[in-house]
Amino acid sequence: MPGVIRDLARHLAVAWPSGTTTTIARCADEVDGVGFGERGRVVRDAVLFDLPDDAAAFRAIVERALLDPGFAGWMIMPIADALALRSVADGTDEALDSGLRLIAELTSRLTGEPTPD
Repeated sequence: MPGVIRDLARHLAVAWPSGTTTTIARCADEVDGVGFGERGRVVRDAVLFDLPDDAAAFRAIVERALLDPGFAGWMIMPIADALALRSVADGTDEALDSGLRLIAELTSRLTGEPTPD
């Protein structure tokens, strides 16, 4: 699992070269022996700390990360959770609708289901 979290930090760093993903990378060392759900929350909180508070900027980084097919698997779970929280916190219908559309796209990377047309 720590390797997947470090991979997530690298994917986000490529998608956001002007930002930092050090909290995400660092939390890889904090999840050993932690239960599945708690691991997701630890990584989600690190993502929320590192990525922008602005919902549109947050979505743009995730959309750029989706250009890499390696941005998939377990790492999508905390990203989708963070995206949901960031979208709701924005308080606008546009942020919520855009966030939900992106979560639907992310879900296909988590489950292996085809992206809906």
